[in-house]
Amino acid sequence: MERWPGTRLAVYYAAVFTAIGIYMPFWPVWLAAQGVSPIELGVLLSANHWLKIATNPLIARIVDRRGARKAAQIVLAVATLAVFLPFPLVAGFWPLLALTVLNSVFFAAMIPIGENLTLLTTYARGLDYGRIRLWGSIAFIGGAFGAGVVLNGRGETIIWAMISATMVVIVAVCCWLPTPPATPTEARMRVGIAPLLRTPLCALFLLAGGLLQASHAVYYGFSSIAWRAAGISETEIGALWALGVAAEVVLFAFSTRIVEQTGPVALLIGAGVGGVVRWTATPLSDSLPALVVLQMLHALTFAAAHIGAMHFIARAAPAGASATAQGLYSGAVGALSGLAALLAGALYRDVTTGAYFAMAAIAGAGLLAAAAVARHWDGRPLRLDR
Repeated sequence: MERWPGTRLAVYYAAVFTAIGIYMPFWPVWLAAQGVSPIELGVLLSANHWLKIATNPLIARIVDRRGARKAAQIVLAVATLAVFLPFPLVAGFWPLLALTVLNSVFFAAMIPIGENLTLLTTYARGLDYGRIRLWGSIAFIGGAFGAGVVLNGRGETIIWAMISATMVVIVAVCCWLPTPPATPTEARMRVGIAPLLRTPLCALFLLAGGLLQASHAVYYGFSSIAWRAAGISETEIGALWALGVAAEVVLFAFSTRIVEQTGPVALLIGAGVGGVVRWTATPLSDSLPALVVLQMLHALTFAAAHIGAMHFIARAAPAGASATAQGLYSGAVGALSGLAALLAGALYRDVTTGAYFAMAAIAGAGLLAAAAVARHWDGRPLRLDR
């Protein structure tokens, strides 16, 4: 039996989310320095949302059929690195888009496959998923803060270098991942994407999880702009973002005990309630003390939704379909988040912070879908409609 499986998984999450912590705030800066227009930048940044709708379920299904999750992670990590390294060698929108598409396909697929490998391992070995996953959130803060310190006073080229270095580490870490328990061949072969999508309870879950995460669209895209306009300093804005991630870390730390006591769907319902409260209250006050309190709700709106979804998939996915279900969930989040981002942009242009009310409505719809899942799910693997 492999030693230190929990440590290996924690290191994996730390490596992946360090890269994300650098990429999310600073990769747009690197792209803008290459001379792309704002419209072109928007297209490049949205590629990840739209591509994973189709590619994540397909790649996940291949992984389910082959059953080699660790090998798949290594291949995806190497492919991600291979298509990221040439970015400084190309110029112009279309070459940048081609590399972005390839990079998004490979890296986006790593996330659900990695979650699936982790959940299979934690359930088989009796490990605490939340206390493993929290290292990803901590690393995100460290990556974003550390990259800002390194970038201060230096040119944008170092952004590509920092991300490339983290991707080399990810390749090495994927080689150190534990091997999850094997699924029997007959189970791997018989469950496809279509039967899952035709199952009403699965569709309800995908809708609930996707809507709850999509309700963050205004927050992710425009909160810093709104807070700055309200006179909140950049340092305070950074602290507010860090506070939200810190709140999710606390919930991750205690999540396994909570799931054991309440079940995963209760966390989805809690996320829906938290979203309605958070997004309704956010535009009503821009004072710093109020925002500090509201940022604590990130533990519900993001972390509770994520934890509930992960444990639902681990318990409800039929044998041989766990990676496929994970890929479908990732695709649902991508599709609904992409649509919500478009809606957020249009609404923020017209009603500014009033756009949060639409996010509260989306969270409310996710709450209703989660309540329907709770009403019809008996806690066992889904019976598929074929």
